[in-house]
Amino acid sequence: MIKQLLAFISLLPLFGSIQAQQAMDFFSLSLEELMHIEITGPTLTPQELKVSPSAVTVFSQGQLEQMGINTLDELVNIVPGFQAYRSGQSPSRSPITARGRRIGSPSPEILVIIDGQRLDDPRSHSFTNILPKFPLKHIKQVEFIRGPGSAIYGSNAMMAIINIMTRKDENELSASVGNNNMRQVDLLSSQSLNNINLNFYAHIEKDDGEEYQVQDGFSNTMITTDDPQQWLDLNLKLDWKNSALNIIHLNHDSSNFYELGNLSNDFNEHSGQFSAISIKQKFNWSSFQSFAWLSYSESGTEFKAQLSANGSFSPISNPSSSEPLLVEVDFTGVREVRALWHNDWEINTSSSFQFGVEHREISVPKVTAGNNFDVGQLVSGIRPIQYYNSIKETTVIQLKSSRNIGGIYGQYQNEFSPGIHLILGSRYDDFSGVGSKVSPRIGLVTELSKHHTIKALYGEAFRAPSEGELGLTNNPVIIGNPNLKAETVQTLDLIWLGEWPSIFFSLGYFENKFEDSIVLQPTDTGLRKYGNQDEDPSKGIEFEISFEPIEHWLLRGSYTQLLENSNTSNNESDEMTSVLMNYSLNKWNANLVAVHHGSRITADENEDDNEKTINSYWLLFSKIEYQYTQNINLNLQARNLLNEDYTTPSRSGNAINGVPNRGRELSLGVNWLF
Repeated sequence: MIKQLLAFISLLPLFGSIQAQQAMDFFSLSLEELMHIEITGPTLTPQELKVSPSAVTVFSQGQLEQMGINTLDELVNIVPGFQAYRSGQSPSRSPITARGRRIGSPSPEILVIIDGQRLDDPRSHSFTNILPKFPLKHIKQVEFIRGPGSAIYGSNAMMAIINIMTRKDENELSASVGNNNMRQVDLLSSQSLNNINLNFYAHIEKDDGEEYQVQDGFSNTMITTDDPQQWLDLNLKLDWKNSALNIIHLNHDSSNFYELGNLSNDFNEHSGQFSAISIKQKFNWSSFQSFAWLSYSESGTEFKAQLSANGSFSPISNPSSSEPLLVEVDFTGVREVRALWHNDWEINTSSSFQFGVEHREISVPKVTAGNNFDVGQLVSGIRPIQYYNSIKETTVIQLKSSRNIGGIYGQYQNEFSPGIHLILGSRYDDFSGVGSKVSPRIGLVTELSKHHTIKALYGEAFRAPSEGELGLTNNPVIIGNPNLKAETVQTLDLIWLGEWPSIFFSLGYFENKFEDSIVLQPTDTGLRKYGNQDEDPSKGIEFEISFEPIEHWLLRGSYTQLLENSNTSNNESDEMTSVLMNYSLNKWNANLVAVHHGSRITADENEDDNEKTINSYWLLFSKIEYQYTQNINLNLQARNLLNEDYTTPSRSGNAINGVPNRGRELSLGVNWLF
């Protein structure tokens, strides 16, 4: 229903009369704007970065426009505490982690919000399954909030929140072409009729992929593979007075390359989708500002993968077959209905109280996998197993489930003396069939002087088990556990901010203590099963700085060092660095971004301990822009500028030398403001 509706309404903005608007200043990048930009994600109220009770990094549209990076997973690598890299789960997935924690399914403990809409797949709790990449062209402002956020947002806001606000009230057409036969088009169109404002965004991207010479984990021979991908993002916003309608559709497809850690050209495929429609109604009276929110979303993934070498099942199959084990799975049709009522009460000029109630209903369908062998017999130990001579949907691998989730929260903010800000908050959540959790927070922000600010923050957060972790069954590798409890974290942050006319820095220290972490545990049958266990604490420092040494120049850098981390997160780097340099003069702008990741561990079945160290690497991104006319901007962009040959960790031992990544990617683009 949503797809058909989108296909029709996506054309509407193009029928209206197009009116030119003033060209934006592509090359305005002010440090003063950065220091005084308002953010809303940490408290649901607008605040300056300096006094916000969180560890936050924020980017505006102008800053994103100038960088030689295109997608959210690339951007996080210049944010303290965050890292993302390509995994061996699919060609397109680059799971994002915060503060070094990677356990279970990728990125389940980070909550992504787009214009107030939770971007979450309840079956996997992984936004990277359904949104492996998000185009920066669509972003007006993005806030990376490190640390617990469950006191406001509930489950999944455990390690971090990525709060995205998308663009509107602009008319812009962008197009670019590049190597690997890359073609990309972005359209923003805004129309107004009486009191109705209509905003439409479309992103279409496709490439033929890059070729790789890699060692096949099944045969140990060198083979050639590639990674073609395509993307479609659509967004329609309709605003009328205090009412807003928002429709989102995100879709991606990829083929070949690694799928579930294995190679199989001409068979491996992966696709993901997310569609949502939401209505928001504002109500303002007296000293209260309130809104009601109602949304419906569908999400899921589909994939095809080869799970064994040729001939692996010939001794135990009937009739005997030398075919590999093949699987086709459709995890789509996951649904969520969400209702939220939020209130902001301005008690007086120095204090306010925010409170609200949220209800969510999630529904996950029964999933039957298609196999060429009877996987149910394989998992149950029945021999011989039946060979079907084709792929048949015979084995249930995900149990049908539904769940009601209720939450109520309150938050008090007070500047009880000039320059001293206090926040107290808590939220109660109840998950049917899982249990309830209380998530408190307390923060004290002290402006010691005009130049120095100290933040002392404490919060607790949780993640309820996903439906996949609870109900995965008949899997030859991993099975679910219906008795799982929610995992929790207790976090302490100490942050020092410094601010002068030409320099801004943030230095932070954090500690995390985990309880009942959801991890994969070995069983007597050789399978791995989800279970709860305590996890080692983690500690680290995060530093970022912005500096305007002279006119026309801006420098920005970040550094993260994990002092302690769990051995279950050894796929993550303990040390990350980024440097950004931007130079603007007249109609020209040049930008260079350098990202460094320290060494990591990858799975390798050929090693005695099944592990291998992957070397550290530097990646460079660059973009040169020229403002050809007031409304037309030309750019040349390079990703992985130095053509670094590097690999990243795989959670499967079949990617023996790690997962290869793309080399240098060049593109030429044009932006037209109309």
